[in-house]
Amino acid sequence: MLSIHLRGHPWEMEKMKKYVASMPNAEIIGTALKPYDTALQRYQFEAVLETYGLTQIDPDVWYPQQLTLDIQKAIKALPDGSTALISVGMKIIEHAIFPPMESVSQAVQAFAASYPMNFRNHAPTDVVKAELVTDHHIRVINCSPHSDEMIYGYVYGMARRFCPPNFSFKVRFHDMAAVDQDGDTVIDLLLDEK
Repeated sequence: MLSIHLRGHPWEMEKMKKYVASMPNAEIIGTALKPYDTALQRYQFEAVLETYGLTQIDPDVWYPQQLTLDIQKAIKALPDGSTALISVGMKIIEHAIFPPMESVSQAVQAFAASYPMNFRNHAPTDVVKAELVTDHHIRVINCSPHSDEMIYGYVYGMARRFCPPNFSFKVRFHDMAAVDQDGDTVIDLLLDEK
């Protein structure tokens, strides 16, 4: 599990605010944004991308984190916006390059550990954590300012991609009232042997 413990920094005292960049100059690499181009629900939010000038995404350019958060918030406000954000999250995992994985748990933990690699100048507390609760229960904690639905899409995409054929899975928010509220949001991935 990736965990960062800091003392004496102002950001450790406050909950991470949803849709507010973790630091004023935080940036995200364009490669991480490319799934906006191929998401199943793109037709639903194409006008949002146009409004924010993100119709062409260069994978080698660093974009302001706040720009991507504004786009996520605008997509969320659309009819079926939550579904569109989940779709983007799933598409990110579908196209992600992973080394060979032995389990869903290993994939989720690798994703959590790699999350910060897509950002620069972000707060050290802007992370996604993964915990193995039991052999069949993986807990993902979104400590980032990004959409909880998008992170849910990541988790669902990883379960779909790495779940063994003799298992089924369920992905659910631990507390629906916490979704897209400031602070951490917990997503549970439950595996059941068929």
